[in-house]
Amino acid sequence: MRYLATPCTFVVLATLLLGCGTESFFSDASNTTAGSTGGVAVIDVDIVARELGRFDEIMEAVSKRELSLNSQLAEIQQSYQEQVKSEKVEIGPNPSGADVSRVTELEQQLTAQLTQAQKEARSELQQYKIGMINQFRDKVRPIAQQVASEKGLNVVVSKNDDVVFSFVPSVDVTAAVVALMQKTSPATDPNAPEPFVVPASAVDIKTR
Repeated sequence: MRYLATPCTFVVLATLLLGCGTESFFSDASNTTAGSTGGVAVIDVDIVARELGRFDEIMEAVSKRELSLNSQLAEIQQSYQEQVKSEKVEIGPNPSGADVSRVTELEQQLTAQLTQAQKEARSELQQYKIGMINQFRDKVRPIAQQVASEKGLNVVVSKNDDVVFSFVPSVDVTAAVVALMQKTSPATDPNAPEPFVVPASAVDIKTR
């Protein structure tokens, strides 16, 4: 008997993980800062990130993490292909019906494991991205509140969260926040904290 081709088995994993889409990069993070009274200030966190150089830094870090995860997935795929190849060599050139069934079952099992590893990799990449975004927003939040308070405003909302319908330019604190952060926390500060890293307790997909 001959082994039947299985088109769905071990599909090339060239573009497994998706980076940032066209939506606002900082639209899915933390809640807005709020006070009990006073006016509302508006901030564009995307612009703050770009002006400080943090947008590119985060994108680069996420891209590197994606490449690392894709490399791990490629190693897993190669390992599974070797297992199937070894099984076929052991059976020999004239497999019985039972042999073909055994190889087919092995391929299906390994394909399912590969799919699961891919899902875990996507989840880890998303966790990494969100962690870095939230870390940056946590830095921006107290500065935005400080600038807003100096203007007599007690609430800060982000343009990036799709809740701002209209506002007057005088309540936009974006430029002031950028200026203050550049003064107090320049992007080139050697003492700046390390980028967010997935906790060590996270599962390494290479061990799957």
